[in-house]
Amino acid sequence: MTHKYFLMTRSQLIQLSCFFILLLSILNPIFSQVKSNSNWIYLDHEGQEISQFKFKKYLSTNQYLDIDSANYKKIIRRELRGELSSRAALEQNLEKTLNITIDSSAPIIILYYPGIDPCNSSGNLDLNYNKSQFDKVQKNVKKQFKTNALYICQAESEIHESEKLVPWQKDPQRMIEKLFFKHHYPCGSYVVIDPKGRFISYFGEYMTQDIILHTTELMK
Repeated sequence: MTHKYFLMTRSQLIQLSCFFILLLSILNPIFSQVKSNSNWIYLDHEGQEISQFKFKKYLSTNQYLDIDSANYKKIIRRELRGELSSRAALEQNLEKTLNITIDSSAPIIILYYPGIDPCNSSGNLDLNYNKSQFDKVQKNVKKQFKTNALYICQAESEIHESEKLVPWQKDPQRMIEKLFFKHHYPCGSYVVIDPKGRFISYFGEYMTQDIILHTTELMK
């Protein structure tokens, strides 16, 4: 029986070594992520540790979103209610920085864009469609509440190409972000504030009718 040996040149050995180094550099973060995910701590909306099963059960109701860091995932309510210490201060800031006039007897309706994410950069990316949605919101709030909705984006965010026809304005001094949107919620969010400073904010993907319903509720 004869044996054949495959001899590699020095150049081929170097190329093979480089290939394995590259492969390890690709796989290592993946394996690290799997390990990290298995060690996540799951928290409810009050910061109490819960099981992964209960965590997923919360999310299945569509009343919650999740935020995460390197070692935990936390549930947060999609709807938050509260009251500002001074609506007048918010009005003055918006009027000065956005060069607008706000009626103190009307609701303030803010649609907030957090920056590009997988939710708001996939699906229907038609510029005309997004512009028509903007026109629809403005028409409805103007008719029912005698005001205009404000379209405000995160101060340092980039606007996706599909949103270019919508007149997004930068968040003045990141005031809106600090008051209402402390995390990056997927797609976008909104907040409605009545003349007394009471507000309802809603995090994540929403529909025009949700804005109308919450505004109507506050203005009763």
